[in-house]
Amino acid sequence: MKLLEPFYIRDVELKNRVVLSPMITNLGTPEGYPTEEHIRYFIRRASAGLLITEYTYVNKVDARGYENCFGF
Repeated sequence: MKLLEPFYIRDVELKNRVVLSPMITNLGTPEGYPTEEHIRYFIRRASAGLLITEYTYVNKVDARGYENCFGF
């Protein structure tokens, strides 16, 4: 296995075996939306084969982990 060779997870082809683990950036808006800075953050890291996004809340009432995180 080579780090920069393509890799498959079932039917999904990753361009390499580099994985970016989730890291809290605090780059979202207080309402839970991404900002231009957050989009640029992921664009700069797009050479990784797999990007795992950060914590995302699904309920504004009691699931929010920090102020500027993403929400669904």
